[in-house]
Amino acid sequence: MKRSSIKLVVIISALSFGACNSETEKTAVKMETVNETAPKESTTSNGTTSIKNIDKSAERTQMIKKRRAELEALTPLDKTKFESWIPETLGDLKRTSFEFNATPVKGEATYMDKASGKNITISIFDGAGEDGSFRFGGEANYTGLEKEGFEEKTGSEIYQVRKRAGEYSAEYYYQGTNSSKINTIVEDRYIISASGNKMSTEELWKYIESMNFKELK
Repeated sequence: MKRSSIKLVVIISALSFGACNSETEKTAVKMETVNETAPKESTTSNGTTSIKNIDKSAERTQMIKKRRAELEALTPLDKTKFESWIPETLGDLKRTSFEFNATPVKGEATYMDKASGKNITISIFDGAGEDGSFRFGGEANYTGLEKEGFEEKTGSEIYQVRKRAGEYSAEYYYQGTNSSKINTIVEDRYIISASGNKMSTEELWKYIESMNFKELK
């Protein structure tokens, strides 16, 4: 091959390589710019670790571990605190019973409206302490198994995963009996299991939401 031909090939190759590098650099710069401007989700709340609004499984797992350690160091609530906090009514429902267990720390209340026949039972587990934090970790992992918007239907049951106040909520609606059930976590501490008769999951959630968990400390 003549030297002039060899030089021409080398020049063309150099130009092509330079063009590829230029495109790569542009792409890298563009990606860096996007990453810099993308909003970052907060993983802390009032000086504590928060698992709310975390969708990435690896990050969520790490936040659950950190939150468990924080909760384990806290003193669980006692019966006096639960009794002074638990509301007498939830909207049109009146409280008909209340129980408290020390191990695990759990308060359970039933609310009813005799006229409509609607009633709910809500169990509130405290995620503080050694036993509570262990339960918290298990529940946080469970509710985060499926992503928001997941739905599964059978002949008479609808199972959905939603976000309620930034946290995953496992929800069941039983069409045949017009009843529902919700499992979730609130305030990065309390594990909620609620069931309602003669109501949808949306209505059941409104009753749960009306309870001021921020004051339960």
